[in-house]
Formats: sequence, C-alpha cells, structure tokens
Amino acid sequence: MDKGYEMTDVMLKAGLSLGENQRIGLKYTDYANDANISYRGLLLGEYRAGALNNPAPDDFFLTGRRSLDLNHEWTAGERARLNTVVFASETFRDYWRYATDNAASAAAGRWVYTDNLNGNNRSFERIGFDSRLHLAHTSFGVRNETELGLRYMTEKMHDQTVAATRATPRSGSLSRDVIDSADSWALYAQNRFVLSDSVAVTAGLRAEFYEQRRLDRRRTQAEGNRAATSNTELMPGAGITWRAASGLQLFANVYQAFSPALNGDALNGLDDQQLDAERSINVEAGLRGGEGRLRYELTAFLLDFDNQIIPANSNSEFQVTNGGKTRHQGVEAGASAELGGGFTLSGNVTYIGTARFERRFTRAGVLTTRDRSRILHAGVAREPVAGIPVRRPARRAQPASHGGAVH
Repeated sequence: MDKGYEMTDVMLKAGLSLGENQRIGLKYTDYANDANISYRGLLLGEYRAGALNNPAPDDFFLTGRRSLDLNHEWTAGERARLNTVVFASETFRDYWRYATDNAASAAAGRWVYTDNLNGNNRSFERIGFDSRLHLAHTSFGVRNETELGLRYMTEKMHDQTVAATRATPRSGSLSRDVIDSADSWALYAQNRFVLSDSVAVTAGLRAEFYEQRRLDRRRTQAEGNRAATSNTELMPGAGITWRAASGLQLFANVYQAFSPALNGDALNGLDDQQLDAERSINVEAGLRGGEGRLRYELTAFLLDFDNQIIPANSNSEFQVTNGGKTRHQGVEAGASAELGGGFTLSGNVTYIGTARFERRFTRAGVLTTRDRSRILHAGVAREPVAGIPVRRPARRAQPASHGGAVH
C-alpha cells in the first residue's frame, strides 16, 4: 500500500576472560526505523474498490533504540558464583500525524487532510544494575541451592505533544510537556531444598521499594508542577517439584505478584492518588515431561487479583481508585514434537472456566458490579460495603519485577 520505511539494526557482542574464574561480556544494540505509516486505514468505498494507495501519505512513525549491557561473572570456588549486569538504554518514538477534515472526507470517500499536525513524541531512558549470588551448601542436613539478589533501576519518560503545520512539519508549540520518572530497589532471596533425587522444595521472598514522580514542564513551581508517591511491596512464593517417573515431573507453586499504577493514574492531576499496587495471588499445579521426540505439559491455574485499576477509557470513575476484585481460573495444555532437520511442531490450548468480578466499586465506594459477574478482564478493590466500615488500603503504585513504574 505504498507505505515505505527505512530501517537499520546493529548488534555487537564481545566477551573476555579475566583469568580462570572471571569473565566479562559486552552487548551493544542500535535500532532505527523511519516508517511512512499511520493508524488510518482505507475508507469502505476505497477498500471495496481495491485501492492500494497509502491513506495517510504524510504521516510518519519514527522510532529508535540504543542499549548497552555489561555482564560480569565471578566463580568463587565450586559452590559460589556472582553474576552482575549493568544496563542502560534510550528509546524514542515520534508519531507525526495530520488532522483530518471529517466532513470533506465523508463527501470525498477518502481522507482529506488539513495543514495542521501533531507530533506525539515520547522518549525513554533506563539505567540500572542487577546482581545475583548463587550458593550451593548443605545446611539443615540437605542439599541447598540459594540465590540472593539486589537490583536498582531508574527510568524516565519524556512525553511531548508538538502542534505543527505543513510549512514546518517537525517543529511548533508544545501543548504537552511532561516527564514521568521512577526509581526502584529490590532485594531477592530464594532457597531450593533438594530433599531427595526426585523431590525439591523452593521458597523465596522479594522486597521492592519504588518511587514515582511526575513533572509538568509547562507549569511553574508556584502553580504546582510536580507530584510524587512511593510504596514498598513484599512478594513471597513457594513451589515443589516431584519426578514421579522417568520423563514425568509433577509440580505446584503459589506466589504473590504486583504491578504498579501508571504514573498518569497514580499522580493524576499532579496529586498523589494514594493508589495501592495491583496485586495477585497465583496458584499453579500440573505435570510436564517427555519421551523421545515428544514433550508435553498440562497446568491448572488460579489467578486471584486485587486492587486492579480499570483503564480510564473504560470508565473514568475507576481511573483513580483500586476498583474491584477478580478471579480467573482454568487449564493450559501444550505439546511439541521434534520432526528432524531442525524443525519442531508445537501447539497449545487454554481453557478459562472462570473469569468474574468478585466485586467492583467506584472511588466514592458505590458497589457497581455484584459478586460473580462474568468478565473478560477486570479490576479490584477493598472498599466499604453496605455501610460496613472497612479499612481503606494505603493506595499506591509500583514497578513490576523488571518493568518499572513508568509504564
């Protein structure tokens, strides 16, 4: 459809041994793509006529990303190993899109554009490190495999909207100029108890502290141009595996996870909305194994969500509140077979037997969805019910385990 693009993609990797027990590695990537594309498609008459033209010939989506990772591994004897990675990346996506004359477009049967356009431009920066210490020992009279970790990450998003014209299509006045940022520290500890040749139990705990900030560069400090919020989360987990037979393993695990509110929700209106992190308790049990060229897995799961924040484009009443509680459970099955010659045939299927609201409330504490209402995707909260006072949670937000709080 006459949609051109220019793309470059470079990746460089290098490694070096520092003596017998240390090694460093370096990875650099550089990607850029200038694409003459838009989300606008053909109108119905054009589509039926088989048109092949680009319906938005002057819209452009410009993207790029650079990243640098430095890895270090230190083997301190047969029972200790320390792995550390320091990482940094910068990404941008500039979307230059022309406005349309809708009345003229309807009359012409094609998009008719004005001379005004917006640049919806965002850039992202991320810097951090992740260090993991692996230890093998025989505490408690059994074989143990311990992993201890520390991670720090800071990230920033610069969000600008540029009002431009056809005469100067890449510059103009700013109608939005916001910087969202987040810092997070995480501590991690996990131990695998090898009870026998066939049974192992794993238990772990992750603690994460994060802070989110928003700065509106179009406001002055006197007008109130910034806001911040912070939170700490604890995430325990445990699991067990049992090799029941050759080629067959049974497993089960339960763990808690969390995800932050978006900066735009947590700091909506440049106010701390006191949002809790979205949380879930996840339970899985199943079996996996293989024989010869065949591999298979069958898992039953239960996902119990709390404090979910429903996107504002669904209903703005829920944007700045932890709005409900949902439950999802079902079964997943998958299998694969090696066909030879480097080819593998694989497939999987998921059945979700339960997906429902347990309850949902507006920010005013009004119950809007009764228990067991069916859903596709949903949200969560602990709020007062029928006048019964319930302690409101310290509503906040958080960065996901590796994603951070900006997104």
